Amino acid sequence: MQTREFCREWAELVHRLEVDSEEHIQLGRFMPSETPRNHKGRVEEMNASFNRTRQRMDLLAKLLYVLSGSICEWDTFISPDGGLGYFSDLNRFPINSLEFPHPDHPSHSLRSIKQTFRKLGNESQRLIALEKKLSSDLMTLKLLLSLEGNASVENSAFLSNFTIWVLYPFLLSTGIFSMQHNVVPFDLTFRWFIITMLIIMCTIFIIHFMVKRWSSWRIRLEQRLLWPKDGSGLW
Repeated sequence: MQTREFCREWAELVHRLEVDSEEHIQLGRFMPSETPRNHKGRVEEMNASFNRTRQRMDLLAKLLYVLSGSICEWDTFISPDGGLGYFSDLNRFPINSLEFPHPDHPSHSLRSIKQTFRKLGNESQRLIALEKKLSSDLMTLKLLLSLEGNASVENSAFLSNFTIWVLYPFLLSTGIFSMQHNVVPFDLTFRWFIITMLIIMCTIFIIHFMVKRWSSWRIRLEQRLLWPKDGSGLW
């Protein structure tokens, strides 16, 4: 009776875990859609699902460890060198034999225990399948979070480039054209406003290019100073 209750509790626990997984892991709502959504809220939902899935995987690992331990103990008991040999004489007679008229005889209990552990083995397989599903969901959430992170980086890069290449030249040109006419060495016309913006853009581009290439230029310069063409070097 105790083994049946033990198996029933495990079956109920596994069922609850499966229902919980279906209710809370719905990856479809995180997939890209045409409906605009709050980016921050979307990322927070994915982070919450990611943490919850990882917690469920930790719980499943502990449950599998406990259940596998019980099943391993039973497998050891029914092995050729285990304790089942002490009950070998119980199988000499059929179940309906007059030698064992009572259903509560140990032979019946032993068969019931065997059936119970077969069911526990099935529950263990269900836990393993659920663990694999959660592992797949976790990898999908990682990928989605990575894509969201890349999208955020791309948006930040776009805003940064727009600020540097468009907004700054426009603001600087506006500042120049707000000065007194006798201070500016050209006419304060729309044509010169555009030319001023282009000049500032070119200046920013040259500075950006030089800063970006400076490391490689410095390395080449050091190599030429340390290793001249004749191969003698400075040392």
